[in-house]
Formats: sequence, structure tokens, C-alpha cells
Amino acid sequence: MRLAPLIALLLALVVTTRALASDRDDVTAALGLRSAGERTAARLAFERAAAGPDPTASAEALYELAEMDEEDLAFAAALARYERSVDRAPSSRYAPRAAARVDYLRRHAEGGFSPLATLERARRGSGSGDARWADALAREAEAFPAGAVRNEAHLVVADACHRRLGRPGDALKYYGLVLRETTSDATMRLIAAQAIAEIALSTGDYVAAEAAAREISGLDATLLAKVSRLARRAHLRTAAYAGLAAFALLAGCGLALGLVRHPGAAVGAPVARFVKVALPFCAWLAGAGAWLALGHEGGSATPFVALGASALAIATIARAWAAVGAPSVSARTGRALACALAVVAVAFIILDRSDAAYLESFGL
Repeated sequence: MRLAPLIALLLALVVTTRALASDRDDVTAALGLRSAGERTAARLAFERAAAGPDPTASAEALYELAEMDEEDLAFAAALARYERSVDRAPSSRYAPRAAARVDYLRRHAEGGFSPLATLERARRGSGSGDARWADALAREAEAFPAGAVRNEAHLVVADACHRRLGRPGDALKYYGLVLRETTSDATMRLIAAQAIAEIALSTGDYVAAEAAAREISGLDATLLAKVSRLARRAHLRTAAYAGLAAFALLAGCGLALGLVRHPGAAVGAPVARFVKVALPFCAWLAGAGAWLALGHEGGSATPFVALGASALAIATIARAWAAVGAPSVSARTGRALACALAVVAVAFIILDRSDAAYLESFGL
């Protein structure tokens, strides 16, 4: 009589062990069926495992069923199964993934998941590079309630217009909606602001680029710093070209007036003497700079060679100008300043066009 409870316990352990093994077998078989495209048979096997006594197998089966529900756009059913998966085995390897999906679906549940289903059908459609597809999704998104799904729809439309359809105006419109919408999360606002800045910079609209960067400066200060640096560089580029043009105009006018006032003035001889002195110096400037640049990995000698040649040209023009210009101290000082500014301007232009990395080291 005393052996009866022990025998019953052993029988229960055997039955439980076989049931647990059966649950694992059902999950393994269901995974194979799902991979083979046998969705109906896979569902049945997953459902058997989900109802079984093995908590780990049950949690895995519920997770797989929830994924299949998402594939079928049955998001409410998927949410319920993900929640049950976490509850069934909170320490299983599927629990973190299931919890992440629970969080996502709860944040995208507006309208009873109908907007999310519409968005997912659009994402899975074959016309994602087609203008009609983008316009249709944009119209549907207008009817969505405010929330994460509408924001994502606007972001999808904006990306399509920007990356594939070549419609920057529409891209700016929908990126702007995402950026200004209070229900947009930080990641979406960052993506929108970066895209707006990219489009604005490509068209030279630094004001719009800086405005977008300021919108997210609390989330990412690097974008504002980058845009501000590029804006400064653009202003300096304009100033450099203007300064170089001003030097050319002043030097040209000065030479012309000087030759008119002094028809027999000697220009060639003083210029030739000057070039004999200036040429070695400019050659040294170009050669030394090129040697130093080539000594560093990735360095380029081009900016230094171009700077040496440009400095020689500017100095030669300035010497010709001086040969026929007024000899007063103020006139000579003005010519010297104009020449110095021209050299600085041409140096900036050379660096800007050849290797902007040099400018970045100066905060430009």
C-alpha cells in the first residue's frame, strides 16, 4: 500500500516528461512547416505547443503565432499573443523580443490598428518607387488619427519623394509634418530634420537648414554645428570670390589708368626683376607645403601647389600695378592690403574646392 503513491508520482513524471517532449517536437515541426510555406499546418502545430504544459515551448509557439498574425495584418491578435508569450515564460529568450513588439503595437494601435494595416499594405506593395503609390499613401494618411502611424506614413512618403521620386518640395512638406508633429518620437524627428537639412543644403538654403537643425538641437547638437559650419563656409566663399573679383577690378583699373597717365611708363622690366625674386619663394612655399602634406597619410599636395602658383600670379599683377600707380604711402598701403586680401581669398577658394578637410580643422 505504501508503494502506490510513489508509483503514481513516477507515472505522473513520465507523462509530464512525454508531454514536454511532445511540445518541443510540435514547435520544431511547426518551424519546419512554416519555413516550407505550410502556414495552416504550422499554425496547428504551434497552437498545440502553445496549449501544452511546457512554458518555454508555449512561449516560443505563441511568439511564432504572433509573428504570423502580424504577417496577416491581424495586429490585435498578434498583440494578445505577444503578451501571453511574455506572461507564459518571462525569462525565455523570446520574452525581450515579444515585449518589444508589445510596446510597438501598443504605440501604433490608434484607430483599432486599421491605419497600421493600411500602412503595412502600402509598405509591402510593389509600387514604392511610383509617384501614384506615394500620392495614394499621402491621401490615406490624411484620414489617419494623429499618432505614430500617421507620422510613419508621412515619413515613408517623404523618403520616397526625396530618395526615389526626385520631388524635394513634397519631401520637405512631409518631413516638415513629421518634425512639427508633437506625437513624433525622437528618432523620427531626427530623421526628418536631417533630411530637411540635407535637401536645404543641396539648394543653398542655409536658413532653412539651420532652422531644421535648431528644432532638434536638444536631441542632436552635432547637426546644428555641421549646418552652421557649412553656412559660415558658404558666406566666406561668397566673400572670397567677391574679394578676388574686387582685386582684379582694382588692379585692372589701376593699370589702365596708370598707363593712360604715364604712356611711357616701364612695366616689363620691374615685373621681370620682381618675378626673379618672387618665383623661388613661391616655389619654396608650394614645394615645402606639398612635402609636408604628402608626409601624412591621405594628404594632398594640390592645394599647396595651387596656392604657390596663385600667390605668384597675384603678386606679379600687384607689382605691375605698383609700377604705374601712385607712389604715395596711402596708395602703396592700399595696394598691399588688396594684394594680401586677394591671397587670403584665393587660398580659401583653393582649399574649399580641393580638400575641405583643411577648412574643417579651422572650424569651417
